[in-house]
Amino acid sequence: MRHNTARSWLSVLETSFLITRLPAWRRNLRKQQIKAPKLHFLDSGLVCFLLGIRTSEELRHHPLRGQIFESWVVAEVFKLRLHRGLNPGLFHFRDARGLEVDLVVDTGSRVILGEVKAGATVNQDFFRNLRRLDDLLHEEAGHREIVLRLIYGGDHHQDRHAIDVLPWRQITDPDWE
Repeated sequence: MRHNTARSWLSVLETSFLITRLPAWRRNLRKQQIKAPKLHFLDSGLVCFLLGIRTSEELRHHPLRGQIFESWVVAEVFKLRLHRGLNPGLFHFRDARGLEVDLVVDTGSRVILGEVKAGATVNQDFFRNLRRLDDLLHEEAGHREIVLRLIYGGDHHQDRHAIDVLPWRQITDPDWE
């Protein structure tokens, strides 16, 4: 398939609100940032159907569970912002050295960094990329307010080292503006 054909079909899917492309968030932190957009399906039920996942038990053990969960979180924040009349303003961050943050919401006055993990228990490794990007942002002159969030597949809201740890059921509770 040619690039123009693929772009045309992606545009149709995006216009139909079946997918969204999160552009790379660029803040001149490093010169070797990855600039490719990240593709997310906005309907996790459709994704599961297309992958042949029919039950929650099948999803629990599926190798793409983490990516499906990440797309679901992005879709929820996307819908929340659209329903409030806001431009979605969603991005992702990735550099060539392996630093990646799944969701960046740039509101103009602040930056919300979100890491998404499907696991039901919180592991200290989940915070690594949030902290690294937060440190880089604080090194910049004239930084804005930075909010750190970890969204995970568990049930308990936590606050760990200035990082808001949100269970999946509370994804729409905090302010994403």
